[in-house]
Amino acid sequence: MGSRNVAKKFIGKLIATPLKYCARAVFHYPKVVSALLRRFSGKNSFITESIEGSRIFENGRFAIFLIWQPHSLPWYVQNALDAFAEAEINVIVVANHALNESMKAALSSQSRWILSRDNTGFDIGGFQDATHFVRENFEIDRLIYLNDSIYLFREGLTEMMQRLSTSKADICAAFENWEIFYHIQSFCFSMSRRVLDSSATIKFWKNYLPVNSRKWAIDAGEIGLSRAIIPGSNEIDLIYSPNDIKPHLKDLTSSELVAMNTSIPVALRFKKKEVKGSRRIEIQGEILNRISGRSQIHTGGFLYRKFLRCPILKRDLVYRLQYSIYDVEACLQELGHEGHIDEILSDMRRKGIGTQMGFLKRIQFSDGII
Repeated sequence: MGSRNVAKKFIGKLIATPLKYCARAVFHYPKVVSALLRRFSGKNSFITESIEGSRIFENGRFAIFLIWQPHSLPWYVQNALDAFAEAEINVIVVANHALNESMKAALSSQSRWILSRDNTGFDIGGFQDATHFVRENFEIDRLIYLNDSIYLFREGLTEMMQRLSTSKADICAAFENWEIFYHIQSFCFSMSRRVLDSSATIKFWKNYLPVNSRKWAIDAGEIGLSRAIIPGSNEIDLIYSPNDIKPHLKDLTSSELVAMNTSIPVALRFKKKEVKGSRRIEIQGEILNRISGRSQIHTGGFLYRKFLRCPILKRDLVYRLQYSIYDVEACLQELGHEGHIDEILSDMRRKGIGTQMGFLKRIQFSDGII
């Protein structure tokens, strides 16, 4: 049976590898070429509208909050705006789409500035345009980067924003990722004035090529930014870490630890026979090891919420095949959802599962292009 599984994996890889490179040739590299042509034509900014807001704090603490909400402002975006206000942080809202009049009115009263752009380069492209804008127009002591790829619950959110905006470390991040190359997860982090003004950071934002490919946005954008800012940083302040969960596990029984299996992604779950006869400390270590090696907001999001009341949860948990919709429902029912469970589950059902898209999109999905 083992040999059969090995053979199946080998054949699957044999088929997948050429498909992957074909997908890049058709769907990824042309987007890189298109971005290069835009750059050579002199197109460096993709801001289409700039609107001054009325919520001002004279303290040097700023946040770039990137959103993709073409129709209305959902509860988690409003939660973020409320938390920014409570933490007295100046918000630069970056909408990667045109805004209707009602959204302009709603956002202008809750932000220092609104920038609307055409979604070139996705989130990292928006961060790039907004970084140039804030550097040119404001005196920044600390700058937060946040996007709406996460659900933002109200409990603990203001405290998290305060930590991001007042940390003495050069970099403060909600989560880190050790997969492939160590990097700060770009959906929620902040940097000091020293890092913002460093030659490495300025060079990165000046040279970054905004490409409409998720693969590029992660490899050249998220990881590329970390490569630029981490080496010269004096300290990295991590808000959520596996070691913060560890004390909460020490008094749990073996059965309680095994029952937490459904709180980690399907692909990382251990079989009961794998931990049969293991001591509690060994099971604890196994759980922490399994959530620490990859994107921890995906691998340990529910555990961070359970034990540390982390106010953020990734919106693509089902789409990226981390959990089933029923796993998500059960975890939210156990851990609390602030009355938003129906909206969350509906959102995830509308998004669907990446492997159930059409053939061409499935190929792109499997290689991380979308």
